[in-house]
Amino acid sequence: MKQYKLVVIGFDNSFYAVPIAECCKNNSRMQLVGASDPSPEKLKEYEEKFAVPVVDTDWRTLLDRCPCDIVVVFNATSQHEEVVIEAARRGKDIICIKPLALSYESALHMQKAVEESGVQFMMMHNYRFTPALLKVKSLLESDAIGRIASLTMNSRAKLPEDWPGSGKPGWYAEPELSGGGGFIDHGSHTVDFVMWLFGDQMPKAVNGVAGNHIYKDLHCDDGGVAILEFDKSVATVESTWYAPPQMGSSEFLQIVGEKGEIFSNRAGRPYLELRRNDNPIRLERFEFDQPVWTDMLTRVIESFLDSLEKGAPNRAPISQGVNAMRVLDAFKASVSSGKKVEL
Repeated sequence: MKQYKLVVIGFDNSFYAVPIAECCKNNSRMQLVGASDPSPEKLKEYEEKFAVPVVDTDWRTLLDRCPCDIVVVFNATSQHEEVVIEAARRGKDIICIKPLALSYESALHMQKAVEESGVQFMMMHNYRFTPALLKVKSLLESDAIGRIASLTMNSRAKLPEDWPGSGKPGWYAEPELSGGGGFIDHGSHTVDFVMWLFGDQMPKAVNGVAGNHIYKDLHCDDGGVAILEFDKSVATVESTWYAPPQMGSSEFLQIVGEKGEIFSNRAGRPYLELRRNDNPIRLERFEFDQPVWTDMLTRVIESFLDSLEKGAPNRAPISQGVNAMRVLDAFKASVSSGKKVEL
């Protein structure tokens, strides 16, 4: 079995950059061979903690110095386009954090570069790999509740930190670097996941509202709501930074179909409930272990390795990142104009 050599570009998304190094430590399929970040202090800490063989403050120099198979892009969103296009030009397969880019237009440039180079690309859309949410997808595909009439999803995260223990959001709260604020941060995941539940359909229209309701001193919103209109269906997606620091994130999902409804709770120990209209008294309940974050990342990366090595389907290709960016751009345009945006 081949061992794939990975390099990490950027520690801005430390929620991923630190755990992925843990994932590589005891996994025979992947090896972390290099890392880059413009901060010498963070780079030194990362190098020493995870025994990274090659580090450099310049990511281009790192790619020159360090032979690798996969470039993992974890820097600020504003830098994704440049890094992805260069990695594709060098013939490297790529894993990229969400959101894909600052704009739909930039995302299209990246998609063109990836497709022309022939490299493989995977979005770090880990909701597509979460056990409780995979069960939701399975139930919908088995026609357990029929056609979706309405869907409501609430994702509540705590204010992010730009580095573990920093106590401040840093670049996450600078729209010119992140592309948004409290909605875009996790809304990148939830919007993609909702479209996946609808068979990777694009909504026909998007209506967005965002504001500052808790963290009023930020230069961006701390949360928002998007209404996605599909054919004969509507989805309401709320994504915020409203979770208290000591709680962590929580998510609730309710789907009403023609033949029943599904409710999923991912706060604490995840569970899922299914009620069918033909038997409203009987409630089916499914419980899941709380996923360990490093296990989740390993699952995502190994799925990508299976697509490279065994030809397995890529479960989060760049096209899905591009589609999510189109919706996110429409959300921001709706917030700005106060009007619904047709797609």
